[in-house]
Amino acid sequence: MKLNDGVVNNSDYIKVLSLFSEYDFKESIEDFAFEYVIDDERLTKLKDEFKYNDFIDEDHQFQSMVKLMVWVFHSLRGDGMCVPPSKFNAETVLKRTKNEGLLSNCYMYATVLNEIFLSMGFFSRMVRCMPVDLNYGDCHCVTEVYSDDYNKWVIFDAANKAYYVDRHMIPLNLFELREAVRAQKTIYVPGMGRAQTTGLMQYWAKNLVRFESY
Repeated sequence: MKLNDGVVNNSDYIKVLSLFSEYDFKESIEDFAFEYVIDDERLTKLKDEFKYNDFIDEDHQFQSMVKLMVWVFHSLRGDGMCVPPSKFNAETVLKRTKNEGLLSNCYMYATVLNEIFLSMGFFSRMVRCMPVDLNYGDCHCVTEVYSDDYNKWVIFDAANKAYYVDRHMIPLNLFELREAVRAQKTIYVPGMGRAQTTGLMQYWAKNLVRFESY
């Protein structure tokens, strides 16, 4: 790797993913309680106030999720370099964006979409995707949600208005995306041009070494 002169390129990140291709799926020995909250009154208030439940089609759950992700993308103002408020939730971000022109980074996009998914009864979580340590001034945050249509977790990347599919048009979860990028398989982003997709995959190559979720 070209670390002596501070230059790290995409092939270096692919090599790092290959070095850590075996991922540890062992359960933590820590004893803690965890649950997905989908019936909290604050989530009900969020849904009632912003009326995004109009996007829900009971017969097409995954496409409803796509529409909600697109709504979040267009409802926020993106700036990957901005510093988020010390405390925030979906309601405050949406209101401050409309009233004050608040800027949002990927962490804020992922958090807003996560709360919106939860408010619609979808099991969802925000995940921080991180590099090994080559350039840890940057990471990426997305939302993973369980899709009954595909019987699996899938990624929604609201900051990029993206979800990721394989050559069979099956949406990917984070572990599948990690392996596909490592193996340099073709990944598609519906609605996104090939050049832009290639650039996004190069960004992902850096940020798929390890994951963190609350």
